[in-house]
Amino acid sequence: MIKVTVGEQKTQSEKPFPKLMKSIYGFTVLFNNEKCGTLLDRGECEKGSMEIGEYKETWKMDLFTDYNELITLQNA
Repeated sequence: MIKVTVGEQKTQSEKPFPKLMKSIYGFTVLFNNEKCGTLLDRGECEKGSMEIGEYKETWKMDLFTDYNELITLQNA
């Protein structure tokens, strides 16, 4: 088993791209630049029109904030 944990680091006013961001609807997206990113998690939202891993170039940036929570990756 491989387990990686990254703790919260000192926050900046705005993080540079690429970065993780979370929407007001609970989506977590990995953005490679503004408006362009890959959906990583839908949060508590119902399955919608996008699938996990789907790339989109038209995200509405005003719905997102920088992701500043603990991240744990685990490969069981």
